[in-house]
Amino acid sequence: MRINKINSWNYFFILALLVFISFSACKKDLEKIGLELQPDQDNLIVRFSDTTTVVAYSVLVDSVNTTGLTNNLLGSIMDPVFGLSTASIYTQFRLSTLAPDFGENPVLDSLVLFLSTAGAYGDTNTQQTIRIFELDEAMVFDTAYYSNYELANTGIELANYTYFPKPNTKVVVGEDTLSPHISINMSDFSTELGEKILNADSAYLATNTDFVDFFKGLYITVDDVTNNGAIVFYGLTSAISKMKMYYKNDENDSLSYSFITTQYGARFNHYDHNNYLDASSAFQYQVLYGGTSLGEKILYLQPLSGVKTIITFPYLQNWLDSGNIFINQAKLWITPAETESEYDLPSTLALIKISEEGEAEFIIDQYEGEGYFGGYYDSTYCGYNFRISRYIQKLLTDEIETNEFNLLVSGSATKANRIIISGTNPSDPVPYSNRLKLELTYTRID
Repeated sequence: MRINKINSWNYFFILALLVFISFSACKKDLEKIGLELQPDQDNLIVRFSDTTTVVAYSVLVDSVNTTGLTNNLLGSIMDPVFGLSTASIYTQFRLSTLAPDFGENPVLDSLVLFLSTAGAYGDTNTQQTIRIFELDEAMVFDTAYYSNYELANTGIELANYTYFPKPNTKVVVGEDTLSPHISINMSDFSTELGEKILNADSAYLATNTDFVDFFKGLYITVDDVTNNGAIVFYGLTSAISKMKMYYKNDENDSLSYSFITTQYGARFNHYDHNNYLDASSAFQYQVLYGGTSLGEKILYLQPLSGVKTIITFPYLQNWLDSGNIFINQAKLWITPAETESEYDLPSTLALIKISEEGEAEFIIDQYEGEGYFGGYYDSTYCGYNFRISRYIQKLLTDEIETNEFNLLVSGSATKANRIIISGTNPSDPVPYSNRLKLELTYTRID
């Protein structure tokens, strides 16, 4: 019995050692995996190819979940290729303290909306006009709101504010210097909302549940620009962002009360691209009218529930006709088609696979970590790449059948950076080497 026990422990020790060796091998140069298994004279030859057929074309994105974003987007931008895009905000406000008492005979001085700015995308030298309306339809916390959803408003304009966005400019108030923000005195345009809250029955101010039923929130939107423009990022959960009511009563002539936006309040973004009626004709032919062959020349990616690119490798299985293939490394390369552009490139792209049921799923290589998987802009190569070696190997061994991928701008609910990328067979002046391509480093095993 003792001998059997020792053998059993030896077995588990050897198994653990083999597992350790296997994981250690993963740290070696991907192009050299397996070479040490052969005598020098019989070394396997590592080969390289970038001629795998890639089919790609751009299509519309249905919608994205914009519930409870860290930064909410507001603004209008007219892009020469993508056309007009507008971002609007729906948001609740909550009581900063429960059951506030505004005293005897309160009188409104002003109702000011403060919005903390956290950056912008586009031309901030373009003048924009913000318009604010009271919601007529309730929002529900913990409900998923998508970018194509709209809520009814009263139709009564509460504010009209024209400005030049200065998202990185600190604001000096008296002797204080505050973080970048804008302030909109809604009472300059209409006193309706301020007086409605100030004269509300105390029952509506008892709890936040009562209050958001009484005052359902605001719809904040902008006028469409005719050229340039920008999308501005506003941090609604910042301590600066609030709706502040200034008032007086019989006892005091300088009072204020704040209504706040917090992580416990409902809010979401609505994105509108005007059905891409203002987009370029080349964009429309490919994205709107199904001209998928145009993806050979140029491709499009746009966040804000805009545009994604579908990628497939229709003849990948042909590699098996010449024998067994071991994939040392597979990289998908994406290169911007614009050498110079006034629009900043996205810092990161996202690549997901589509199952046979049409569901979006992670690619197995992504579980190796972002440093391995990729997707970041590489300034050395002026482009992006994804390492999908394990997934391509599985495709070749028939362990999985679908090879449809979706390429998108990462964080498409909160980013505005669009990008035009080279197709699979670009035209001059884009070099052929900059095409969308799959590079394979592989070993043929006979």
